[in-house]
Amino acid sequence: MGICFSNNFRKINDFTVLPSNNFHDIQKILINFIHSFHSIKRSCVIGYNVSIQKNFRQPAEILLKKRRYIKSCLKALRDYIKKLDYAIEFHISGNEKANIIHEIQIMITNFDFGIVVNDVRDIINPNTDPLYLKKVDEIIEKKDTSINMEEIHHEINVRILQTKDQLDERLCFRRKYNRSCNDFYSKAL
Repeated sequence: MGICFSNNFRKINDFTVLPSNNFHDIQKILINFIHSFHSIKRSCVIGYNVSIQKNFRQPAEILLKKRRYIKSCLKALRDYIKKLDYAIEFHISGNEKANIIHEIQIMITNFDFGIVVNDVRDIINPNTDPLYLKKVDEIIEKKDTSINMEEIHHEINVRILQTKDQLDERLCFRRKYNRSCNDFYSKAL
């Protein structure tokens, strides 16, 4: 009788993204992706707010697009974590397990990790090379085809007007003093 090694041998190709067939290990990898994507998304929000306050339209536009792309990536990651939870709970194995792992590998290879880097300071900096901004913008537009430029420009214009109005209100604000409180402090001294 011969011994079959087909179940015990796993060939790892150069393009293999996930180092394990264990659902728990894959789930940990996806959760790490979620944590890193979320921190980059938060820095994009902060950079977007700074760009709006300083009236930098192009960096604000790029950061808004980048934030939306990362948000869609996070949604895809969360959906696959739900699939993994379901597969773990119902002990899915065999072809279904291989299909889920293959789908996750395809999803991860479709992510553009050139976009998902924390380069917010470089984007906001007014001394940044315009070619870098253009390159980042082109990469985002290639990856995220659902970008509505009119909506993005409208949102940026509204936010800039809101910040100008808030700034004008702060400059024109006159403090009002309550005489009874002022008299109390003068009597206490």
